Amino acid sequence: MTTEDPRVMGWGTIIALMTATGLCVGVMLGLIGDALGLGPGRTTAGVGASVGVMGALLIARRRVALARTKPPT
Repeated sequence: MTTEDPRVMGWGTIIALMTATGLCVGVMLGLIGDALGLGPGRTTAGVGASVGVMGALLIARRRVALARTKPPT
């Protein structure tokens, strides 16, 4: 177990990280798709999947941090 202080990540930070992930993965997959001659539909699904996974991970991390900060009842 870690003894670090749980900090709750704000929604603005989560949205900013998801946006940055989408932009970076989109550019990377766009360049790869262009180099391989793939259609745009084959690469855009990867952007949605990566943003979805990143969002799920960040929201789960936020829930754990919120649960640790609440006093037991």
